[in-house]
Amino acid sequence: MILISILTKGMAMQRIMSLDVMRGLSICGILFMNILGFHYLNVYYEPFIYYDNRISRWLYKLNEIFVFNSFYPIFAFLFGIGLAIMFRNTQSRNENTLWIMYRRIIAMLLFGALHGYLLFYGDIMNAYAVMALFVIPLLYLPNVISIIVASILGIIGLLSYVATYFMTDSGGDFISGANETVLYQAIQDGNIREIVHQNMMEFNASNALTFIGIISNVITLLPFILLGVILFRSGALSKITAHRNISMIVAALATVIGLAIKYHGVKGQITMTQSQIFLYYGGSMLSVGYFMFVTLMCEHPLLQKILKPFQNMGKLSFTLYIMQSMIMFIIFYICKGYDRIPIDFLYCLAGLIIIMQLLFSHFYLKRFKMGPLEFIWRKITYLK
Repeated sequence: MILISILTKGMAMQRIMSLDVMRGLSICGILFMNILGFHYLNVYYEPFIYYDNRISRWLYKLNEIFVFNSFYPIFAFLFGIGLAIMFRNTQSRNENTLWIMYRRIIAMLLFGALHGYLLFYGDIMNAYAVMALFVIPLLYLPNVISIIVASILGIIGLLSYVATYFMTDSGGDFISGANETVLYQAIQDGNIREIVHQNMMEFNASNALTFIGIISNVITLLPFILLGVILFRSGALSKITAHRNISMIVAALATVIGLAIKYHGVKGQITMTQSQIFLYYGGSMLSVGYFMFVTLMCEHPLLQKILKPFQNMGKLSFTLYIMQSMIMFIIFYICKGYDRIPIDFLYCLAGLIIIMQLLFSHFYLKRFKMGPLEFIWRKITYLK
């Protein structure tokens, strides 16, 4: 989740805005997914057991259709763009590119580990950091190599998902590392140490540093990061706005197809693992539609004004991401809101957090150029 604050002079201002706006909107989308996991540990494993009434299930399915796995690919794509930009900029300044980039990524990995272990087991930064270790060497090679690698990984991922789909015949697909009963009791007792311990167990069971985690992310996450690198280095991003009508058609098709695939994944009659496969590919397709629509919207003067607050959020994405986890940790663990709030109120709570962060971003950026965590990250990266 790299902050892109400076692009080349040749890139239009709309491009700068669209990347930050998309990042800001993604932060909002991810909150609507993470808040469910904070509120109840096993909600992703047994959603329709936990949400046992029609309205709650309907609201959860809306989340799955429009949000789930539709913003993580965008973040991965933006992350790839950020890596490509940093590589080019450090090369043009004759700096030690390799050392600077690895220092930034190692710092990201440490931030992600701290976040994952201490606050929220669903951290995404550690996964991006691990994948960046594979991407950086490819930046020294011709773009065609990245295209070949991304294509091969995409095909392997597709084949593995197809095999998984036909081999899965039961609902017992997921294993949680933490103990739901122990976590619940720790929250009721106000035992912060045990709460953190249970969070650590869940993070250890699914984080990107495990062998399975690395393999999984290589075939699911890495292709999107490489796609960001490929499109930026080829100059293809500028063609979205240059060919507006074609882009509108592609965005509309991607959105409709993505929604249709995701709908099939949530309507039932399949196992949880099979559902996740549809949500992954449908979400990936939907993310293309989201990204292209936002890019086109950022060209319109009126829409620029409407989207400006989300641009501010995008500039502070790292800080806001951690802030969200801190707020939810306090609400659900410290204040014992865990497993007590209906899903409609959870969505309202997420909306309130977003409004608060929109206001925070607006006033903060009137005084400072970058967020506090972005500032620390930059200091570690450049040592100046």
